[in-house]
Amino acid sequence: MGGGKANDLSQYLAYLATNESSKVKPGGPYPEWLSSLIALLKSLGSDTTMQTAQDFVFDQNYFQPAVNIANEIGLTTALGLLVIHDTCIHSGPGGVANIRSRFPEASPANGGDEKAWISAYIAARRNWLAGNKNTLVQKTVYRMDSLAALVKSGNWDLNTPLTVRNVKIS
Repeated sequence: MGGGKANDLSQYLAYLATNESSKVKPGGPYPEWLSSLIALLKSLGSDTTMQTAQDFVFDQNYFQPAVNIANEIGLTTALGLLVIHDTCIHSGPGGVANIRSRFPEASPANGGDEKAWISAYIAARRNWLAGNKNTLVQKTVYRMDSLAALVKSGNWDLNTPLTVRNVKIS
């Protein structure tokens, strides 16, 4: 996509290609290359080329796969799409198949009830998160608790106003 800072970013491609940042403890201390990359990325936050690139990457890697998976499953509600979207942005699109294998409920595409399927999916994902060997992943069970609260409230269309984790969305 180019952009005025493409050359500045290119010096970090080798680090990113080998996922070097995943080897650094969150909160630091950071190696010099990572501190420099973070500063550069912060400076690019208002750059329209960077924003366009981020939107493109997000759409291609997370949003469109979530929509496609939800369609394959036969989901039609906004809450159903949100549940799948949450998994895609948190665990990648492959995370959906992982959770689907953990409960027997038939999907709507296979004659099942969407609300029952979503409820079973949320419960299975919560169990997977809570039992994950990574303690940081375990701390994300609140995501499923929030989705379960939306199911319990019956707000399948995500009508506003709604409150999630004490934040009112209108």
